[in-house]
Amino acid sequence: MISYILEVSFSWLIFYLAYILLLQQEHFFGVNRGYLLITLITGLWLPFLQIETTYTYPIPQLSYFLEEITVGEQVAETVEYTNYWHWSSILLGIYGIGVFVGVVRFVLSLQKLHSMYKNGMAEHKSFYTLIKTNSIHSPFSFGSYLFISNNIALEKQAYQYVIEHETAHIRQKHTLDLLLVECLSILFWFNPLVFLYKTALRDQHEFLADQAVLSHVPIKEYGQLLIEQSIPGLKIGLVNHLIYSQLKKRINMMTKKKKSNRPPYFRYALSFSAFLLVFWTVSCSKDLPSEAEAEIAEKLSSEKLTASKYKPTESDKTSPLFVAEKMPRFPGCEHIAGNNKAKKTCADEKLLQFIYDNIKYPKKAKKDGTEGVAIVSFIVSETGTIKNPKILRSVSQECDAEVLRIIELMNENGLVWTPGEDGGKLVDVTYNLPIRFKLK
Repeated sequence: MISYILEVSFSWLIFYLAYILLLQQEHFFGVNRGYLLITLITGLWLPFLQIETTYTYPIPQLSYFLEEITVGEQVAETVEYTNYWHWSSILLGIYGIGVFVGVVRFVLSLQKLHSMYKNGMAEHKSFYTLIKTNSIHSPFSFGSYLFISNNIALEKQAYQYVIEHETAHIRQKHTLDLLLVECLSILFWFNPLVFLYKTALRDQHEFLADQAVLSHVPIKEYGQLLIEQSIPGLKIGLVNHLIYSQLKKRINMMTKKKKSNRPPYFRYALSFSAFLLVFWTVSCSKDLPSEAEAEIAEKLSSEKLTASKYKPTESDKTSPLFVAEKMPRFPGCEHIAGNNKAKKTCADEKLLQFIYDNIKYPKKAKKDGTEGVAIVSFIVSETGTIKNPKILRSVSQECDAEVLRIIELMNENGLVWTPGEDGGKLVDVTYNLPIRFKLK
């Protein structure tokens, strides 16, 4: 989840910077609007698009050791306490509160709109419905509805400008853009980039609506109307909840001379490079070979090697076993965003947690003060089930039995691994798991 949020935020940041640096001052408002919408949506799904660009050395058959697990007297109680106060649960709770507040605000806004519609007087036009209300507010549009207040006196010319401005919003379906951004601002309420996108889209909407009016209205006359409506006390409302900086941007954009009627292809081509940068960074896994992997490749024909986080002694080493190009994964992590490496890390953590949650220190071993490292070997079959569990290193009869019980419990609980793959085929893969029994 955190990985997905970071990747989405990175995507939006690069896309937004490209917009600010290359497109914001351009007069092709429709293209800019499309760019903002496309990049906003693209940032959401790019983390789910994963393309492997990993260089794979030809790897021989190896024994694969998982990270060592330590089992103590209080393991069950410790795990339960840690899980309950885990920081991810706290963050999830804070996130849920933020989403709930956003949903409540959104629903209240819709209720207010419905109340204005219900209490207003509707006039059906050719492609929109004019709602005249008795409350004081600036003219605005939502969907195909144009809301205007009976308590704000407008001259005939100004009234016509208001209608043309708002119907431009309706014709171009700007409400759909705002609903999309509003939903994203609820889900990503903690991310300032969503609100920057919302401001940028609102700017483009206003530029497009202004452009529609200015197609037959003098800039000086229309600009003066906008300036007058920003002065407190006047009852002309063409701009919805505008602050001075936004009004200033609109005036500057109207008075700025357009360099050419041809789109600035070079700038848009540069902005497209932002897509390539984000795609390469987010969607392409680039796990380059480490020095250790290079060393393995050099020793293919001369040595039997052990890939291991746990460093076994010579007596621990058994016959070399197969390591697949894609290793099996414990269930529960296939839904997360990220490449195979991220899913493998998550799966290993899930496996360790499963063992911690279920393993018990044998009473007899505890009474006898038995300690030591047991190593269990098991095969994850091509169907995802566990088979052939056996003890490679023994601690005691009781500890060995407990270790085998935990491994066999996976099948009993119906846990199915994601099988390993090699050469495009599903294969059996053997794991060696060290479990340390240690008393305080």
